[in-house]
Parts: sequence; structure tokens; C-alpha cells
Amino acid sequence: MDLAEDQLSVFLDILSGQKYPNLIWTAGYHYGRPELNMGNDPKYMGYAMTALQFKFNLYDGDKVASQKRQTQQQIEITRLQKKQLVNSFNNAVKSAKRDVVRARRQLHAAAVSLEATRALLNDAKNSLGAGVIDSVNYLGSLTDEAAAQCTVKQAQFLEKTALLKVYFATGKELKY
Repeated sequence: MDLAEDQLSVFLDILSGQKYPNLIWTAGYHYGRPELNMGNDPKYMGYAMTALQFKFNLYDGDKVASQKRQTQQQIEITRLQKKQLVNSFNNAVKSAKRDVVRARRQLHAAAVSLEATRALLNDAKNSLGAGVIDSVNYLGSLTDEAAAQCTVKQAQFLEKTALLKVYFATGKELKY
């Protein structure tokens, strides 16, 4: 976008110079017959030529002025497109970072839940040994622990996915 804006600015400068008269000088060396390069024969000897041209417009129908306006509008469009891209990039990065924070909070909550479930399982195991609960309640506690472990794994997966979103949004290279 910066390169496009610079190119349009240069074109605008060129257009600004077209309202002034141009003085063009050209010079060259030519042969009488270019298909024959016979330097020893004086009939086909080369000759030098110079020219001086003076060009100016009496009236161009506001062509240059309208081209300048159009180029200035293109520069402004390019600036706005760049601003939109930068804003889009910033929003994607912010969103990805929020996802990481959310996933880490979920992981922390799942880990705390797993700890509590393990404490309940330990109590259930002691209660089963003391004969206070039956084996069905103990199996329920084991199932709760397995579900808590599954929740922790899901939260870890969400965290890794959120980190990949951050890497993608920032343009970091992913190596597998």
C-alpha cells in the first residue's frame, strides 16, 4: 500500500509538470541505410542529427486537472485501504489474545475442578473402605474424576488452538 501511494504521488508530480511547456532536446548518430553497415564507403557514411522541440498546450480540456483530481482520490483510497488493513490486523490480534486469556481461565477452572473431584474421590474411597457408601457411589466418583480430566484436556486443546490463532493473526511461521 505504501508503494502504491508513493507511485501515485510521483504520478501526481508528473501531472503537475504537464501544465508547463516542455523543451526536449534529442541527438543521435545514424547511417544512411541502416541495413547496410559499410563504414568504408562514403555513400553510406553515418551522420549526426540533433533536434530541439518546444511543446506546449493551449487548451487541454481540463484533462490534466481531472487526472490530478482522480490521482488524488486514488491516493486517498489507498490510504483508507491501508488503514482498514491495519485495523483489521489489530482487531484479529486483539481477538486472538482475548481467546487465549479465556482459554487459560477455562484451563485454570478445569484444573481446580479436577483437584476438587480428586479430593471427593479420595473421600469416597475412604468412605467405601469404612462401609459408609456402596461401590456404585464410588464408581460415580470415579466417573466424575474421568469427566474432570476430560474437561482439563478440552481446556488444554482450546488454549493451544487460541495460541495458534495468535500466531496466525501475527503472521508467525508455524513449524510442524
